Amino acid sequence: MLLGLGWIFSTIAAAVIALAAGYLFFNDLRTGAGSDVASAWEGRGKREQFKSEQADAEAEDSYTEGRYFDPGSDEKL
Repeated sequence: MLLGLGWIFSTIAAAVIALAAGYLFFNDLRTGAGSDVASAWEGRGKREQFKSEQADAEAEDSYTEGRYFDPGSDEKL
């Protein structure tokens, strides 16, 4: 706005400057985020997540067992 560019061009310029400053000064955060994305993409940590999901599913199954009709079973109501 100080250069008289108008609010649209000032907003674009501010976004570009903020992106450049973040890229230069927040290197540790950027590399950490990149490694998190890479590990998620490769499937690391999947076992721990699978174990907790399996435990949740078992808890839900034990709670609902016998309470609802299972359409996959041959039992009649």
